[in-house]
Amino acid sequence: MAFPNLSAPILSDELQSVIGFAIVDRAFHDLLLARPRAALATFDLSQRDRTAASSIRGASSLAEYAVRLEQRLSRAKHRGRVVVGDRTSQHAGPVKAAS
Repeated sequence: MAFPNLSAPILSDELQSVIGFAIVDRAFHDLLLARPRAALATFDLSQRDRTAASSIRGASSLAEYAVRLEQRLSRAKHRGRVVVGDRTSQHAGPVKAAS
C-alpha cells in the first residue's frame, strides 16, 4: 500500500538517534528532559537541530519532548510558505481539494 501524501520525516537521522538513545538509556532520558543543552553536548547535530532540540523545556515525557521538537522543526520548515490551517498563512482564497 502506498501513501503518496506523506511528507519526509521532520526529524533528521541525528535527532532520531537522540530520541532512540533516550529510549534505551534512562540517565540520558532524564538529562534530556531536564537539561537538553547538556544532554546534547556530545551529539554531532546541525546548528538548526541543536537549537531546536535544546529549546524544548518542561516536557514531562520523552513522547511530549519528541512531539514538541517535531512541531518546532515543522514550523521552521514551513515559515514563509502557505500551510493549510496555519493562521499566519498569506493565502487569502479558499483551498480546493482535488477529487
